[in-house]
Amino acid sequence: MMMSVDEYVRAVAPDIGGTRHKGQAGRIGILGGSVEYTGAPFFAGMSALRSGAELCYVFTAEEAATAIKSYSPELMVSAVYSWAKISSKDGRIVKQEQAQFEDRVTKALPRLHALVVGPGLGRDPRVLKSVERILMHAKSCDSPVPLVVDADGLYLLNSAPHIVKGYANALLTPNAVEYRRLAKAVIGRESAEASDVCRALQGPTLLCKGQTDLIVGSGLGSSGPSRLTCSEEGSLRRPGGLGDLLSGTAAVFLAWSARRKCGNPVQAAHAASSLIRRASKDAFSVKRRSMLASDVLKCVGDALDRMCPVSALQAKGLPPKPP
Repeated sequence: MMMSVDEYVRAVAPDIGGTRHKGQAGRIGILGGSVEYTGAPFFAGMSALRSGAELCYVFTAEEAATAIKSYSPELMVSAVYSWAKISSKDGRIVKQEQAQFEDRVTKALPRLHALVVGPGLGRDPRVLKSVERILMHAKSCDSPVPLVVDADGLYLLNSAPHIVKGYANALLTPNAVEYRRLAKAVIGRESAEASDVCRALQGPTLLCKGQTDLIVGSGLGSSGPSRLTCSEEGSLRRPGGLGDLLSGTAAVFLAWSARRKCGNPVQAAHAASSLIRRASKDAFSVKRRSMLASDVLKCVGDALDRMCPVSALQAKGLPPKPP
């Protein structure tokens, strides 16, 4: 019998006993942010930390780094390229900046347990070309890096779905519009079934966001893609940023699942969807129409503790969480 979502999270979550070293419960990378967008990588990174990761690295444009750093001291923000240089009219400068961008991120990959690609990344083709090469490198590492591809990362896949083809450690998180574009790129039809898209990609898991989230992958069964749905009650309001929260949380569960060798990407995506829906429900019950993604972020920790109580993980003698 398949585990419930709560049982799955309890199975993959690291023990809590005060004996581990910083970072062992999750080192998550966020490749995103741009000269125009700084909020999305913040939400993705902070949701990863609130979901149980211990360290979060944000790789972003030099022009965005200071703003993201100012949002929270918890995020370790690195400027990995300069927008002024990568958008230069001088091709030599562009190539040099791309090479440095790629080198800075690929050197960090061995430290990461998972990488989120896309939040606030922007759609500049020079940036996306470097991101493509970074993803290809992430797939070929001695220990392949679990990937969550969202937002502008999915835009990249519309023109180059081969980047993730055959890679079982990838989770794609399209909304309805993004899914239609992805299906068109992979199958040739916007209306293609998610199972067909998944089968054509030969490895990645899809988390198709909607009123009911549909997760399709190959991790649960030996014959064809497996699927789960998440229709838990969430918020009646849909402010921007909830998808970024989902991507950061999914990266943590993917990392835990891979390190524990328990469960699979389908279950990890299902757990992330359930957690963010529960946190959204909690936030909406208080804030109603004024609810923002930042309100949901504040509720992630309590929703996680109900899903996976510390008492179920703590070492003998550790005092319980105070009331």
